[in-house]
Amino acid sequence: MTKKYRIFLLLSIPVFIQYFSRRPIDLDESWIALNLMNRSYGRLLLPLDYNQVAPIGLLMLWKSLGLVFGYKVWALRLYAFLLFVPSLYLIYRFIKHYSDEKTALFTSTLFALNTTVIFLFTETKQYAGDVFFFYLLVILAIRYLNQPGLKNALTLSLTGMLALWFSNVSVFALATIGVVVLFKHFRQKFQLKPFVLIGLSWLVSFGIYYWFFIRNHPTRDFMIQFWTRWNAFFDPLHPVAFIKNFFFVAGKSALELIGPLKYLSLIIFIGIFSLFKQKKFEFLFWTLTPVVLHIFASTLRMYPFQVRMSLYLFPVFILWFLLGLQYFFNLFNPGLFRYASYTILAWFVFNAIKFVPYRGTEFHQVMSRLDLKKTDTHYYFHRNVYFPLRYYQLLGKYPNLQTTYFFNNIDLSQARNGDKIITYFNGKPMYKQTRKHIYENATKHGFKLTDSLHFNEIIIYRIEKQTDND
Repeated sequence: MTKKYRIFLLLSIPVFIQYFSRRPIDLDESWIALNLMNRSYGRLLLPLDYNQVAPIGLLMLWKSLGLVFGYKVWALRLYAFLLFVPSLYLIYRFIKHYSDEKTALFTSTLFALNTTVIFLFTETKQYAGDVFFFYLLVILAIRYLNQPGLKNALTLSLTGMLALWFSNVSVFALATIGVVVLFKHFRQKFQLKPFVLIGLSWLVSFGIYYWFFIRNHPTRDFMIQFWTRWNAFFDPLHPVAFIKNFFFVAGKSALELIGPLKYLSLIIFIGIFSLFKQKKFEFLFWTLTPVVLHIFASTLRMYPFQVRMSLYLFPVFILWFLLGLQYFFNLFNPGLFRYASYTILAWFVFNAIKFVPYRGTEFHQVMSRLDLKKTDTHYYFHRNVYFPLRYYQLLGKYPNLQTTYFFNNIDLSQARNGDKIITYFNGKPMYKQTRKHIYENATKHGFKLTDSLHFNEIIIYRIEKQTDND
């Protein structure tokens, strides 16, 4: 084992702790899990329930892991977890090819300690695979550009065809490779004809995938509306909201900062300028092209530009920020860059220590506070708690609960004394409105809510019939 790989294993400690922290399944994960548990391999090829979307290849892998290990939470998160150290190594290899070893190692370190990265590499989602396949394809493309033989060409072709079925952003990776190849052709007379065959193989794979699984997908309109509310699509006529979101993404990746301080990530543009001034044009194309393509796709409302959807760009933003900071300090006092680097590293370490282990929702604590032996009690579960409950019920837990699902509206017309409401509340206006609606509906049907038990994001209410004294 090389020294660098040992460093990457050391950097994986926060992810390792988080993975084994026994965090309960969350809402989005439960929706994926319920689809996997209730469907055969063939039915996973159809549009998923609960407006969920995931690459077909990954769904098949998750299904296989579930059949082998019993759909346990740790099994469904295993794919993302196992990709963490290889992803760090690929990021390091990519940056080291064009920059110095310290910059490559420091970029990989900040990526590894980013709390968003730690979370998404321990969740049943596709975003960890986005990082892995993006940088794997870049590394294979660099090797092919340096040694354009049959073996390297075949490896790049087959990996690209496979990646399209496991990662949506692999399209951006393949397009970026094409841009760099064109750059090499015009600058260094790189032979295009062999690469055309590689590109055609990717087009065939993407065409099949698009025709059967993307074209006319029924969740498209819903997802566009959902991501529009998050300002994840660039509107040239109204760019301010997207620009704020852009710096939110950059701030979360490069500095782990939000609020007004996120605009410190403006330094990334100095980093881009430094690459241009150093005439590292190939490196600039590798890093700038996917960002431009992603923003262009968001303009067409084809792919949102948002934190988790942009996870594969985190190393790029971190790199640009470090290069920009170094260029800025070199104008005045080069020695200050070292102290700035130590400060940034300390900030990331502090955030990682504070974050890990992230416990998620208090689902297990809530369920432990319910008297599950009382079979005559009816429970009204808010959506954010109901679907995780359904997942655990399919695993054989909580079999005798009488439950009713609600989200924005609740119907207590059939409620009885002693029934309970388990609702989700995190301060957002939507959940405040739901909480208000619960009180109004209880009063409407002659009930009062007593003995409320508050957790961080979950509240348990006991329903009682109002009396004249009330």
